[in-house]
Amino acid sequence: MRFPPSQVRSHLTTNGQDFQTTDGVPYAGFYWELKGKAAYTGKSPESKNLGDQRLLLPYNDGTSDQSFLSIPFFKENIDNKTIDPYGTISSFTLYEDIKSRRIPIATIPQLTDYQKKLVRIKRFFLKRNDVFEYMEIDESTFNNIESKNIYAWDLYSRKSFYWIINGEEFNVQKSNKETILAIERPELPVPTYNEPWPGFSQYLNHNYLQYYQGVKENRTTTGGKYKTKDNKEYSGSYHIHPEKGPMVGATHVDTPHEYLYPINSKIPMDVTSSIQQSTPSQNQYNMSSSPNNTFQGGGSSGGGGY
Repeated sequence: MRFPPSQVRSHLTTNGQDFQTTDGVPYAGFYWELKGKAAYTGKSPESKNLGDQRLLLPYNDGTSDQSFLSIPFFKENIDNKTIDPYGTISSFTLYEDIKSRRIPIATIPQLTDYQKKLVRIKRFFLKRNDVFEYMEIDESTFNNIESKNIYAWDLYSRKSFYWIINGEEFNVQKSNKETILAIERPELPVPTYNEPWPGFSQYLNHNYLQYYQGVKENRTTTGGKYKTKDNKEYSGSYHIHPEKGPMVGATHVDTPHEYLYPINSKIPMDVTSSIQQSTPSQNQYNMSSSPNNTFQGGGSSGGGGY
């Protein structure tokens, strides 16, 4: 896609403290920006290296819940002179009378309490036909594109599929991986509407347990991945709670145990201040009695949780 030069800032760099990928991993490297509306990996909109054109979210240091955001890609209707419909892979028909249409808005699913109890949810994705650019969208946008309504549907191919979020961890991961690989490398012969989506698994960071509602247990790290509340690099066993994030110990238990933080992230202010101001006995009291001792990504008064 081509944008007016005034709308794009290219060849920008970040050291990992400005943005994160859609699954919460801090991003460092080149990126480009669509005039304050959205940021993407790669040096410019023309970059076509594998891994480029991935949506970036504002960096979340753990003090706020940014799990579910709606990211505007380019909300305004754009005149057809700005959008160049390239020769697409799919057998779409271009209508000459299209004067103005919208670009889809990327979203991150917000699971309701009801959905969290389901075995599976349905997810909706688009791929730009001229680059390895993927985005997740909501069902309404998907349906509009499928019906060739409102949006620049001819620029995208689309996929929807079921995503398992509950069940035995190994089986959930295996099933979701098979789903993604079938989209990335479909069996031949490939019909026109089912072109391969190279790099789709990499776009998802090979995270086949995204939105998994069970506790991911029996993980180990030798270092370089997490740190404790006092900024010390952590090595050893850990588990990942679906709401509280990574925590010390191979399994989740009912007794207080510490939160862990990504090695390149900032420790939440309330945790660092409690380390400086509280005595050990006060820390112990805070861990057991604070009513607000959990939030996304870990962190509490004293740095412990249940």
